[in-house]
Parts: sequence; structure tokens; C-alpha cells
Amino acid sequence: MATLLSSHQDITYPTHTFFSTVPFYDFKIEATVTKKASEVDKWIFQTIQIHRRRLHKLLIGLDIEWRAPHYPTVQLPSTALLQLCVGRVHGDALKLNKDYGLYVANTVDLNKLALVVKEVEEYGRIGLKRMAYEVLGKVMKKPFDVTMSEWDADELCVEQVEYAAIDAFVSFELGISLFSELFSRGGGV
Repeated sequence: MATLLSSHQDITYPTHTFFSTVPFYDFKIEATVTKKASEVDKWIFQTIQIHRRRLHKLLIGLDIEWRAPHYPTVQLPSTALLQLCVGRVHGDALKLNKDYGLYVANTVDLNKLALVVKEVEEYGRIGLKRMAYEVLGKVMKKPFDVTMSEWDADELCVEQVEYAAIDAFVSFELGISLFSELFSRGGGV
């Protein structure tokens, strides 16, 4: 397990670990790491309570990770990690439904949204890292060893937590940016 970076102020509870500062440019992302569904339920409930007056406008960044297979296979391994951030969701939502029977309502695929907003065909198939650069002007670090790491490990290392938190946060920021641009010119979904 990797050592904690000095920028992190982590607090470990019996049910979860709270990372108060995952840095990404000028942002400080709060991340909670848990194996307990009850902690996820609590986070969702708190998020709904905080945003109850504007639930119709609530945007949540979503991403998933799974352990890369060591051999060629037709079927992807099961989802190992769910990343949520207030603030490629359709494919992730389908995989969550297939793997665990979870249903995610009102999903918007960032590639499709970027294609509509930017009117650049290539945006329909680029990855999150490139889209972050093209749309937000932000460079995401996606080290190969972290990308291909054991996302189903009992404990995630700090690099995995940072990677996962930044992925979900960037998904959220892309959604905000693209929807803002779409609505500013009178478009809708």
C-alpha cells in the first residue's frame, strides 16, 4: 500500500476513510472511501437533503473502475469501484445494472453531450482524459500502473483514491461546462 501524501488529511472511521483534500488544479476534492453500502446510502441521502430545493438541476459525476484482465477475454470483469461526485455515464450505468442490478436514472453520456454541444464528430469517441483537456483545458494524469491496478483490492492506495476522485470530479465538471454552454445558446436536452 502506498504511503499517504502530505497534502492528504485522512480520517479513518470503522466504516470509511475520509480524504479531505485530493488536489486537482485549484480544487480540493473531498473523497470518502468505503466498502459499506450504508455509507453510500448516507452520502446519497445527505446530497439529496443539501440539494433538495434544486433536485431537478442536480448533476452527479459518475465513473466506475474494474480490474483489467490479464488475458484477452470477451466479457469485462465485474465493476470493482463506483465513483460519485456531486457535481461516459451511460455505459457505466449499463454496466452497474448488468453487474449489480443497480439502475441509474437520467444518464447523459459525456461523449454524446460534447458531440451535440461542440459539433465536432471526434468528441463522440474520445476518452475522459482528452475531453478534460479539450473542453476544460485541464490535464489529467492517468498513470498506466494506476489505470491497470487492482481496483478490487481490499484497500485502495492513495494513488487509486486520487485517480478515482479526479475521474468523478472531472466528469462532473465536464457536465457543468457542456450543459452551461448548451443552455447559454438556448439548447436543451
